[in-house]
Amino acid sequence: MIRAARRSQGAGSAAPEPWDVVVVGAGPAGAVAARGIARRGSSVLLLDQARFPRRKVCGACLGPTAQRWLRSEGLAGLLDELGGVPLHTLELRAGERRADLRLRGNRVVGRARLDAALVEAAIEAGVAFRDGCRVRVMRWAEEAVLLETSGDTIHARAVVDATGLPGLAVPVGVPGFTSSDTDRSRSAVDPEARIGLGAIFEGEADGPPCGVLRMVVGREGYVGLARDEDGSLTIAAAVEPGAVRRRGADGAVAAVLTEAGLRLPAGPIRHQWKGTLPLTRTVPRLGGARVLKIGDAAGYLEPFTGEGIGWAVGSAVAVRPFVECAVAGWTEAIATDWTRAHRRVVGRGRWACAGLARALRHERLVRAAVAALAIAPSMAAPLVHATDRRPARLTGVHTS
Repeated sequence: MIRAARRSQGAGSAAPEPWDVVVVGAGPAGAVAARGIARRGSSVLLLDQARFPRRKVCGACLGPTAQRWLRSEGLAGLLDELGGVPLHTLELRAGERRADLRLRGNRVVGRARLDAALVEAAIEAGVAFRDGCRVRVMRWAEEAVLLETSGDTIHARAVVDATGLPGLAVPVGVPGFTSSDTDRSRSAVDPEARIGLGAIFEGEADGPPCGVLRMVVGREGYVGLARDEDGSLTIAAAVEPGAVRRRGADGAVAAVLTEAGLRLPAGPIRHQWKGTLPLTRTVPRLGGARVLKIGDAAGYLEPFTGEGIGWAVGSAVAVRPFVECAVAGWTEAIATDWTRAHRRVVGRGRWACAGLARALRHERLVRAAVAALAIAPSMAAPLVHATDRRPARLTGVHTS
């Protein structure tokens, strides 16, 4: 839990002018980035529009890649402290077909607790944190970006955009930002993109036992169910937007479960259904005018099964040297080089996820695959290894 006395540390009139770095968005990407940058001596302000602790639409699963990145940052013990639940089985269902696959190295931690713990770690590293504030880009000057939040004007030598989907908006016409800056940093939404839905049910709700991740694939999307560290049942789904319009959030999820002969838990529900913007989107250029994008703000790719946290933390670690270059003196080459580096660091495994996302839209193919995996579970190993690649490392930063 974030200590209230430190929640707004450094904000207001006592704040340095300008800040070396302002990180907007306090999810895993933003908190890890802010902590790492502060530990290298920069003054860092971390902002988020939500009040913490806050929940997110997420399956709460951390794969081996995310855990390796956290370990590289000295945060290896965090999941143990939070009581992260090891997952030993993936129960995969499609229609009447079912396959139980062995999992190794995956854990479940509720996002509200995980995000709060990462923010607390950032605060302990010297980061000032302010929540409950909306951020707007005002203008760009030669030495700083000017941001407006809660009536205050904040100057930053560099800004890290970790706001998630669709990213920090830079309105057309803001002084210093050309139309090409805003056009190139806008995300392009896949026309077939699904939306994310999530809810949390109390521990007595029907669902898989602790340690089992249940994935149900249907015609209009897929649903994941798992129990977190306090036994509550987290449900996260990616479904067709039309299904939500016709049936509502719970109805769309229930329809996917019904195809597999399952029912939506009757309750009690702890946190009601929340949704996301369309998930799959690309961002052609990950920065401009002293702003660099990381995490989901740098683009998102289905499937909605936990890989995103690994990509978020990986980009947060890799962006540090580029941010330091931006603080020292901005050139457009920094944004270009970061865009290339992000593809190297985060791009591994995305091709497999892209292929899997396409395959999940073919009902007969999915049912046939699940039937085959029920007979020979080892057939899933190549796909698991492809999506869980070891983190790439940058050997140096070169800006022209």
